[in-house]
Amino acid sequence: MKLRRLEKADVPQVSFLEQACFSVPWSQASLYQDIVNNDLARYHGMFDDKGTLIAYMGYWKVLEQAHVTNVAVAPAWRRRGVGKRLFGYVLQKAAQEGVESLTLEVRPSNKAALALYRSFGMEEQGRRRHYYSDNGEDALILWLSSLPYPQAH
Repeated sequence: MKLRRLEKADVPQVSFLEQACFSVPWSQASLYQDIVNNDLARYHGMFDDKGTLIAYMGYWKVLEQAHVTNVAVAPAWRRRGVGKRLFGYVLQKAAQEGVESLTLEVRPSNKAALALYRSFGMEEQGRRRHYYSDNGEDALILWLSSLPYPQAH
């Protein structure tokens, strides 16, 4: 497994994974714009031994805060520690860049993601009503108020 910052050449694989993971995926053009042209955006990916992208995570760094935009793990790689390894790696990279706190939105129905985020010390700080356009589900707002982060248990 290889972890690294994503670049322009990775956009097609990111788009493929995005389509496989989300009911309302970002378009390839939006992903390209964010990964290649957005100076605030940081995207990192995990690749298998054949060079195939199996997971990625993106966030926007604004001063000392990070807002996670995307976290995706290929369905075949779920429940194998990939998300935990990627999330920990990205938190370390963010802390190295001076990020002090991190936030994200997550569906309350996404129990696996909630468990992962909470294992890193993230706490619920609010709710965005009817956030998800596909079914009107709320989003929970989670915060990690201090990086470097506590070790996951």
